[in-house]
Amino acid sequence: MVVTTGLWVAGAWRVVLGAEREPAPDGLGLVVAGTWSDTQAERVRAFVERNTSVAVRLRPDPVPPANEPLVDLRDGLQVERHPEDAALVVLYNGAGTFEPHSVYDYDAVVAIINLPVIAHDDEETFLRRVEKLTIRSFGLLLDVPLVPNPHSALWTYRTTEELDFMGRNFDPPSLLRFQENAAALGIPLLSKSPFLLLREE
Repeated sequence: MVVTTGLWVAGAWRVVLGAEREPAPDGLGLVVAGTWSDTQAERVRAFVERNTSVAVRLRPDPVPPANEPLVDLRDGLQVERHPEDAALVVLYNGAGTFEPHSVYDYDAVVAIINLPVIAHDDEETFLRRVEKLTIRSFGLLLDVPLVPNPHSALWTYRTTEELDFMGRNFDPPSLLRFQENAAALGIPLLSKSPFLLLREE
């Protein structure tokens, strides 16, 4: 007997014949590549979870060497996304600095955020940048489009100054779409979250 399974990939459904059914995603994954404070990583994880109403897990998975060029991480991604994670964001804190703030592998549903290039002497400014790009990356990976609203983390910013100016979480229409897309994947929303917009009828 042939089992047909639908896998979500960057806003589309891919049909795989003869594949065993993978566990349905029930949250999002976050992993650090390189060395970074556990406290800072937990702050980013908790921020995204609270502001999306979707569970976010810090994954202790082995990651590519911290000094590997960012372009190699993008083109030959070695980080495996767990089937339980609808999307994975890698916080890259390697030895080198590279121009892109973030890169995306939509087929793998994985994003990499380049921490060295957005680093700042003021810790709060730096962490807010990481939070913005992390929630933004999860939104884009779950097929929520960019918006012209500078109060949203999905604003089409171009410079570091604009990154600091733009909002830290989703605008309400984008948040609702994010939660709708998550629910369509079977991901349970956190009922006690203050940012839950999608309610069961």
